[in-house]
Amino acid sequence: LRESKFELIIVLRTLTDITPAEFSKKAKELCPDIPVVLMALHHRELEQEREETERVFDNVFIWNGESKMLLTIIKLVEDKVNVEADTEQVGVRVIILVENSIRFYSSYLPLMYSEIMRQASALFMESINSSTRRVRMRARPKILLAENFEDAVSLFHRYREYLLGVISDIRFPREGKSDETAGIELARLMKSELADLPILLQSSDQAMHEQAVAGETAFLNKQS
Repeated sequence: LRESKFELIIVLRTLTDITPAEFSKKAKELCPDIPVVLMALHHRELEQEREETERVFDNVFIWNGESKMLLTIIKLVEDKVNVEADTEQVGVRVIILVENSIRFYSSYLPLMYSEIMRQASALFMESINSSTRRVRMRARPKILLAENFEDAVSLFHRYREYLLGVISDIRFPREGKSDETAGIELARLMKSELADLPILLQSSDQAMHEQAVAGETAFLNKQS
């Protein structure tokens, strides 16, 4: 880091000579703007240090042995860095994912990116040449991850005119505490400002289905 320039750091949880948090702090001192992502093998060890990891790392993922995970991390970081310019200059669309379960979004985001890339590729297959296709592929929808109510609302207000839709958990932190109906309230707020915004609410609690449908949102059981 002292000798060369890098754009992303992925830190494994299994470092032996320094803790990942200490390494991240040292890296940020050398390169304040570089994204540092933590990769762990088990969710239990992350939950024990959740508050510290949220302060020290830009994102945290659980490695499930899937090679697409590395691509997912790179795409998520790219989207966060490029979304402002790409929306304002080109009108690229945005999907907001609201989820604070590291284990769930670690498996869910690779599926989202795979599907978006598949659809974008199919859409642009009729492009004149390969260089044109590559340019158009960069215009795929961006995915922005929010892990609490306040961040989700901030992203909504910032990119509302570019939103394709919102996929949200129902239970996640609001004002620093876990809120059983945060997703319902979030959907209600968004619908009050954009009535036709597509919203998918997800929960492991099937009893939330009625509340989701009553708010004119789609519902998906996470256990399905």
